[in-house]
Amino acid sequence: MQIIQFRSHTAFNARVYTALTVIGFSGLALTLLYADTLSIYALLLILLLCVLLLLYALPRAVRYRKGEVGERRVLRALKTLPDSYTAVTNFTEEGKRSGDTDILLFGPPGVVTLEVKRYSGTVMYENGSWWRVYPDGGKRPLKHVSLQARSQRQQMQKIVLQLKESDPDMPSGYIPVQAAIVFVGTERLNLIGLDIPAVKAEDLKDYLLKQPERLSRTQVFGLLKAFLKRYAA
Repeated sequence: MQIIQFRSHTAFNARVYTALTVIGFSGLALTLLYADTLSIYALLLILLLCVLLLLYALPRAVRYRKGEVGERRVLRALKTLPDSYTAVTNFTEEGKRSGDTDILLFGPPGVVTLEVKRYSGTVMYENGSWWRVYPDGGKRPLKHVSLQARSQRQQMQKIVLQLKESDPDMPSGYIPVQAAIVFVGTERLNLIGLDIPAVKAEDLKDYLLKQPERLSRTQVFGLLKAFLKRYAA
């Protein structure tokens, strides 16, 4: 399988917030080291600024690092797919600075948008709500990841229609666009009534290979060529 990497907002944000975190810790260390040379007001002000910086940057650095690691693990799980598949990472439509699709997969089933989430323990979906369940039975609400997956699928469906109208390399006929949610590090999925496929990363390859093959190798190549011509130029 071929992997084409677009600029990763997740990786960029991870580097930015990690750098801010380092600055915050360094500022604390230097301030304490030279505390005897500062007035009490200057000392308190600098310490307050460093703490505020850490409170802002550290949780974001951890979150984006986890996201980056999760995406890499999914790509490793896909690596042994046949060469009729191509993965495009971190696709963002023109004019948007956020809301990127973690992985776009082009292959015989058509186009599959993959929304990657990294949660440990048990993830539950019930009555339209997402939860993370802890060993003691406690629950914490999670973001509505299926809403993100639906949005990415709809975005890609529009792109496919636009390309069919404007690019001669696009294959004729119907091009399926599917969405799937991929969980990394999750031990158990308890999904009741979810209308979008959701799998653990280690089961993703088998799930994809069981999908009906709707496009020939030539059609997949034409679709990918038209997409990259427009978005990777």
